[in-house]
Amino acid sequence: MTAGDKRGFRYPLEAIALRQQWAIDRLEGRIRAEQANLDAIERKQAELRTGAQTQATRAQDAWTQAPDPATRRPMLGYLAQLQADQARLRLAAESIRAQLKELQAAVVEQRIRLGALEEHRGTVREAFLMDQQRSADARADAQWLALSVWRAGAER
Repeated sequence: MTAGDKRGFRYPLEAIALRQQWAIDRLEGRIRAEQANLDAIERKQAELRTGAQTQATRAQDAWTQAPDPATRRPMLGYLAQLQADQARLRLAAESIRAQLKELQAAVVEQRIRLGALEEHRGTVREAFLMDQQRSADARADAQWLALSVWRAGAER
């Protein structure tokens, strides 16, 4: 890029570039929110896993003491509920992971588009600066010619 006065440069697609950046910002916000949801689900899964392991150990100990299914039914029902909750959370986590992949792909796509606009902006800015330089050179040439004509007339 040539050095020059960038004042007066106005990129005609600036509004589109801003919209692209805003779209990226919105998508990244959604990614952060979904990641927070996934983190909460994973913490809950860990709690359920720990609780299920504890309850399974208690149920096994109780079963060895008195193998009567009728008295252990509430404990077994609770274990079944814990397993169902784990399965539900596992499905929710998988769904969020898939959504995160889609959002990340959308961010990549938007960044590619924004990168193309940034590259175009650089090209347009370079053309603007070269046009400015040509105009300045033309003015300098015109002034030099005017001065040379004036000097030639003054020398006679």
